[in-house]
This record gives sequence, C-alpha cells and structure tokens, in this order.
Amino acid sequence: MELWEGIASELNNISPPIRSGSEWNKVWLDYKLKLKRKIADNRKEIAATGGGPYNQRSLTPLEQAVDELLSLQQAVNPSGAAFGSTTPAPAPAYLEEEHLEDVEVQPEQAGNVSISSGQAPTSSVEDRENLRMKALEKQAETKESLVGIMHNINSVCNEISRYTRKIYELKKEKLALYKMKEERKKEENKEKIGDKKKKLK
Repeated sequence: MELWEGIASELNNISPPIRSGSEWNKVWLDYKLKLKRKIADNRKEIAATGGGPYNQRSLTPLEQAVDELLSLQQAVNPSGAAFGSTTPAPAPAYLEEEHLEDVEVQPEQAGNVSISSGQAPTSSVEDRENLRMKALEKQAETKESLVGIMHNINSVCNEISRYTRKIYELKKEKLALYKMKEERKKEENKEKIGDKKKKLK
C-alpha cells in the first residue's frame, strides 16, 4: 500500500482524476481483469470451429504493452502441446473467464515464451524498464507543459495586477479631484454668504 500511495501521488500530480493508492490499485486490477477477458475471448474465437461472425478484437498499443509486461498471453494461453499431439493443450479451467479475477501472473512467467511460437525469448526486465522510461518521459513532458502553462498564468496574473493597480491610481486621482472640487464649492459658498451678509449690513 505504501508503494501504491507513492504511485497515486505521482499520478495525481499529472492530472485528474485524483484517487487514493487503494483506488488506483483497484483501477489497475480492473484493467488487468478486462484485458485477461479480452485475450481469453480472442483465444475462444481462434479455437472456435464452424460458421458465424468473426468477433476477435485487436489489442490497443497500451494493452499490448501491458500484455508484454505481464505476459498475459502465456497466462491465459499456456504454451506447449499434449504428448503426441501438435494441438496446444487447452487452458486449465481456472483460467476461464469467470475465474480470471483470481489469477495473478507470477514473476517467473514474465520471461516465458511459447516454444512452439518460434519467438525468441524477451527480457521482461528490459521490457519493464522500457515501459518505465516511456512513462517517465511522458510524465516529464506533462510536467514541462504544466510549467509552461503556469508561466503563462503567472504572466497573465502580472498583467491583471498591473492593470488593477493603474485603475486604483486613476480612481485615487479622481477621488482627490472630487474632494478638491467639493472644497472649492464650500469656499465659494462661504464667499457668497459673506457677500450677502455685507449687503444686509
């Protein structure tokens, strides 16, 4: 949970939504579950025989990155074939769709690759490091853009402050002129009253 609180702090600093560590952990688990179900559905479509529409869904670049990071294809579609058969062994019952939420990819599975696929084994550590570097680069770009936005906001605030100060000075001068005008009127009224008194005398 301490690790997830640190991750939550970094994610919340990038942009909304704002969540706690346990909430971000739930988001991650839900995302993995949906991806596992999608991979399992695609496997069923490949194994299906007979007519009917083709319902296999392609993985997005993000889903492919998570799949490579956690080796979900190997977890949902275990490699290897039954003895004396070229058909891959079916997935265990505990990997069916309704049980996928209970399945967690073990660390030792991260580097496993199907022998029959003909692919060269890849380094899960290297994949994770590449994914981590991409995330850090994206975070750095986001922070740079936020810094630029903050500079723009700061300059706008300075302009508003300068404009407000000018308005204040103008209003202050206007008030001073108004007071001078009122004083002058008072003096003129005094003079008029004095003249009237002299005439009456």
